[in-house]
Amino acid sequence: MVVCTTIFLFSYTVLLGMDVSLQVMTALFIIGNGLVPLMVYLVLKDKYITAKTFEDWY
Repeated sequence: MVVCTTIFLFSYTVLLGMDVSLQVMTALFIIGNGLVPLMVYLVLKDKYITAKTFEDWY
């Protein structure tokens, strides 16, 4: 999900510099505003566990 959101946002940034219609850019903007919080939620709820601590300079 992180990779997909990153690619989407880079694509959106590139499209801003091109002559793309306002309706398309508005739709992509709304989709991007949904993808970023979803990505943050999925990263925070991930079941990844590590044995490292801050004492290990992690």
